[in-house]
Amino acid sequence: MNNYINTCVKICRNKIVYIIITGILMAIICSGIKLLFSDVATRTGSYLFTRTVQVVQNQVKDDFDYRGFLEAPGNYYQFIKNAEQSDFDFTKVDSAWKRKNETEQIDWLKKHIKIENYKGNVVSVTVTFDANVTRDVDYMNQHGKLLAHDFVNQSEKSIRAVMPEAEFKVINEEQALPIVTPINRKKMIIEFAIIGFALGVFGSATCFYLWEVSKEHRNKIK
Repeated sequence: MNNYINTCVKICRNKIVYIIITGILMAIICSGIKLLFSDVATRTGSYLFTRTVQVVQNQVKDDFDYRGFLEAPGNYYQFIKNAEQSDFDFTKVDSAWKRKNETEQIDWLKKHIKIENYKGNVVSVTVTFDANVTRDVDYMNQHGKLLAHDFVNQSEKSIRAVMPEAEFKVINEEQALPIVTPINRKKMIIEFAIIGFALGVFGSATCFYLWEVSKEHRNKIK
């Protein structure tokens, strides 16, 4: 037991500078990594943009399947082209967007754009995204509602292709945005610096101790 204590005292006396330096380096590394890869805020809820319209035309039948018609690939394809031309950056909401082919892009959009049709030729278009789909909250606040607007505009063009006199009358527009809570990054960095320092000190002290014990053991064998 005394040998172990003496070894620890010897390490503390001879290696304390190296142990502290290792602790400081680990503190810098841990806090730096956390700073680079951590978010600046937590977001709860979701992005939701809704536009409700009524198709106005005397000859339009109430039983027309707007949902089925507007979910056709052709409508989505034209919508993608128009949205990209209006400078909406789909990579903000899907980092793999440019690696998808047209079919994959349409399938992805169908998961986020919901179409419902009701009696009276009323159609509802809702665009939804998870709160953490992007860190750029300001971009989504400014451009998210444009997606619903562009999709409704494109849908009106598609409807007019078969009903030339049809017009969309906007009944309602709604949007819901995530609740954003800023993270105290200074406190977070300090916490990880302390954790990194403790790990560095403990790890380096353990390594020095094991090295010293193994060296004493080799000396005894000789």
